[in-house]
Amino acid sequence: MARMPRRSRFLVGFLFAFAAFLLFSVPSCAAPREVEGEVTRVADGDTLTLVTRDGTKLKVRLYGIDAPEIRHGEMAGQPHGEEARAALEAMTLGKRVTVRIVEVDTHRRVVGVVYRSGTDINREMVRSGNAWAYRRFLSAPYASVYLEAEEDARRRGLGLWKQVHPDPPWKFKDRSRHGAEKPPSANHVILFLGDGMGFEQVKAAGMVATGKGGTLSFEAFPHRGSVRTRNAEGGVPDSASSATAMATGVKVGNDVISTALPGNGAPLATVLERFQAEGKSTGLVTTTFVTHATPAAFGSHEPSRYNYAQIAADYLRDARPNVLFGGALHITRKAAESAGYMVVSDRAGLLALDTEKGSMVSGQFGNDHLPFEADGRGELPSLPEMTRVALRILDNDPDGFFLMVEGGRIDHACHANDIRRSAGETIEFSRAVAEAVEWGRGRTDTLIIVTSDHETGGLRVLASNGRGALPAVTWRTTDHTAEEVPIYGWGKNAEPISGSLENTDVFRVILQSFPRPSRADRHRSVSPAVPRSEGGMR
Repeated sequence: MARMPRRSRFLVGFLFAFAAFLLFSVPSCAAPREVEGEVTRVADGDTLTLVTRDGTKLKVRLYGIDAPEIRHGEMAGQPHGEEARAALEAMTLGKRVTVRIVEVDTHRRVVGVVYRSGTDINREMVRSGNAWAYRRFLSAPYASVYLEAEEDARRRGLGLWKQVHPDPPWKFKDRSRHGAEKPPSANHVILFLGDGMGFEQVKAAGMVATGKGGTLSFEAFPHRGSVRTRNAEGGVPDSASSATAMATGVKVGNDVISTALPGNGAPLATVLERFQAEGKSTGLVTTTFVTHATPAAFGSHEPSRYNYAQIAADYLRDARPNVLFGGALHITRKAAESAGYMVVSDRAGLLALDTEKGSMVSGQFGNDHLPFEADGRGELPSLPEMTRVALRILDNDPDGFFLMVEGGRIDHACHANDIRRSAGETIEFSRAVAEAVEWGRGRTDTLIIVTSDHETGGLRVLASNGRGALPAVTWRTTDHTAEEVPIYGWGKNAEPISGSLENTDVFRVILQSFPRPSRADRHRSVSPAVPRSEGGMR
């Protein structure tokens, strides 16, 4: 075989090096590198071969889209795979195009946006129903454009959307390559976190609600135990360190958001990312503002919980949960809409949503945390309402979902030693759990876990004063404690929830059905920088 001319070899090497330089070294505002040439081959609906003016051949992967698979050797193709390839051929084969380079992938393909006569071919493939918007690898300015194009094609039933439940290519490839391996058996996982909620907070709320303890919705769950909450240094935790332990299975220091500190500072893959890598939808719901520590640990990677602006950017650019409900501080309507989200800002807008059509929804309620339930919500939604709508949106995904719901203001009430507000928030939290139980009734593929990140206040309940009345209590502190907190389990694979667990075991209970390392592990540096506790899951 003839050797490539020296000049061509130099150009190929330059293009790969320059694209990598753009990706890792140049700020996003820098002008992108472009290359022109003629398309000589279309491999499938998202890959083509380009020959430049001097004869250099480049393989190009269309950025931000994923077309149905065609048959490769022994691996069967997908419905509409050949049609997608034909559509890309019709738009590009034998024609001169410009490629705006975004990156170079691990297969040494140029990844970029293809333009012909000013038309974005990537967008046209999605808009015509010949490809999915590849959500996990989309960023501005393309994210909102491609997601809007997909939603339009889905609504009009074009191309692959003529199928009732078309299979995403990333999910299809996983099953084809690992056909003998069992997929996760709990397709729907709902994790409820009562921030600051210890055993005594649960007891007090039950007394206010019914006159006696042991009566909240989740206290009827068949599986229960306690959780040890100390941080990586063995100290009293905060929400960031404890939520990170549950989200990643790794203990970290206080203030740290899903990053290996102490350790090498690498991002730690979260359960939300692992579910996304399996082709499942995800959601975060909270009564705090959405960039607060607990939700951030599931959808962000930051050395400090106080990097609110960067956490918001992590959500919209990288994590991209399908549902993002909570207080609007630090995240704007404009930013969310630019990232492809439909935005609602009050209770009426939330309840009016067509949950069968909206697949990316940001609920931005109020200007800070949501009000305490005891003070009245006004025009803003309650936690049970947000939970109900989130479930209706996420259950449109036939592959399943992960949803984290936080009763975040229990903690705030306990910091103030305010039993009235603490009980009110815990009762609403219980009602949100009841919404999930009702949704999951009759299903055999759903796991619901209810627990807490830590206890706040050192609360002790002395006596009940009857239904509707506040119990007699004492408080030991206005800060967090290292007391064990309750955990309750219902549904598929909830059996390991018993005895005394580490908070990192919550992560392992959720992921116990995953038969292999997720693609999230292959895309991120997952560093168990802190040794696991001796206790472990029993």
